[in-house]
Amino acid sequence: MGIQDLLDDIDYQFDLGDVSVNISGCINSCGHHHIGNIGILGVDKNGEEWYQVTLGGRQGNQASIGKVIGKAFYEAQVPQVVQKSCKCM
Repeated sequence: MGIQDLLDDIDYQFDLGDVSVNISGCINSCGHHHIGNIGILGVDKNGEEWYQVTLGGRQGNQASIGKVIGKAFYEAQVPQVVQKSCKCM
């Protein structure tokens, strides 16, 4: 299951409203993952792919940085981390 699968229900999407998912593989934040409602940063740990997750960021005039959830997770763990950590799901 991926993040898209979590948000696939059209009624749920309507209730939730707009959600920004920002993804980056650059530690310099080229994808602005830290200001997405859901932010995902791909990181390399000893040759393995891991993902740091931030939640609650906001873009625009009221921009804010999301909260980092844990240290880093394997790809398969990311959707469950988002679902468990996000109060809206």
